[in-house]
Amino acid sequence: GKCGGTIVNNVVNCAPCHLPCKDPTIDVTLSRPEASLACEVCRFVDEEEKMLLCDACGTEWHTTCLDPPLASVLEGDWLCPRCVKDGVTLED
Repeated sequence: GKCGGTIVNNVVNCAPCHLPCKDPTIDVTLSRPEASLACEVCRFVDEEEKMLLCDACGTEWHTTCLDPPLASVLEGDWLCPRCVKDGVTLED
């Protein structure tokens, strides 16, 4: 940005000098992710490192937004609460 700092990750809360609309030298791919990538519960797109992707329907969920919340991202296949409730399996 104009302040001389460099951003290397997606940003949600960012100083105005780092916004692509204010500084054309900023890579627009580093701006806020699309709303379609938001958590199904809180609708926020931040904290990607806590996001789980449902292997059946493709929706995204923060581990902390689940009921009960998960302490960490799980390894392997995962089904969201909606798919589990609807009886969806990975074999479908």
